Amino acid sequence: MRSLLFATFSLFASLPIAAGERSLEQAVSLRTEQNVVSSLHLHWIHNFSYDYSTVILEDGSQWSIAYQDIATLFGWRIGDSLLISKNDPWYKTPTHAFFLQNQATGGKVQANILLGPFEFGENSHWVIGIDRAHGILSLVSGRGLYSTWYVSDVEKMVWDDWAVNDTVILGINDSWFTAYPTLLINVNQASTVRAQQI
Repeated sequence: MRSLLFATFSLFASLPIAAGERSLEQAVSLRTEQNVVSSLHLHWIHNFSYDYSTVILEDGSQWSIAYQDIATLFGWRIGDSLLISKNDPWYKTPTHAFFLQNQATGGKVQANILLGPFEFGENSHWVIGIDRAHGILSLVSGRGLYSTWYVSDVEKMVWDDWAVNDTVILGINDSWFTAYPTLLINVNQASTVRAQQI
């Protein structure tokens, strides 16, 4: 079952579900500004809507693209790798909460999640353990890959409502000078936290 997002997250929150990874054997290491990105952070394009207003990722999630950015998609191809980051400018509230950045073309578009990933899908991640006292979150993917994350101290209140089986999409935190290079997007709770893999 897929999590449907009723509110667009231009105001702050986060969105739907799951991040796909290829395999640990393919562990690709990319450099995005100061952050090292692993294959856990990579998503890829499964399809486009007929008018290119929506991008469908490998986990089944569907992303609505900002109208002014649709032309950027014309050079994108099915199978291209993407990174997801937060659209969080200091000077205004964005109309679209996230960026999708194509690793093949370098192009970046603003996006909101319309529909979350497949619940417990092969390319989805979900919560299997929470240790709030120590700020530890454990995830598993539909491929049986386990990961453990230390959540930023300043955001521990944000994930108070997170629960076991919530679906989480992995993105990157591309803020400068951060010790928490991963963005964890909880689709069920519509919130994001920054984290470091343990």
